[in-house]
Amino acid sequence: RFSTGVGDAHKQQTQNLDSFHTPNAYGENWFYDQTRLPVQHATTIDPGVYKDPEAFRLERKRVWEASWACVGVTSQVARHGDVIVRKVGSQEVIITRAKDGQ
Repeated sequence: RFSTGVGDAHKQQTQNLDSFHTPNAYGENWFYDQTRLPVQHATTIDPGVYKDPEAFRLERKRVWEASWACVGVTSQVARHGDVIVRKVGSQEVIITRAKDGQ
């Protein structure tokens, strides 16, 4: 069993390791509770998350495809017709300079 509680100041919660590593766990707030504690009590998320395809899919969807991301600077498209292409999450983004300079 895996304990997600730390000390007397925090309620101890227990999760079965078999269910802890299911893809559904990555979308649940409780999975990240330990990362949100005060720094002296916080821990990192389970290392398996960094290699799991489902966790990567959720990160792309919830972080990279749900918010603004810097993909370049204006000097990279300084002249009309200049183009840069970037991949953000699973989406390709095309940035260009229009005839009117916009």
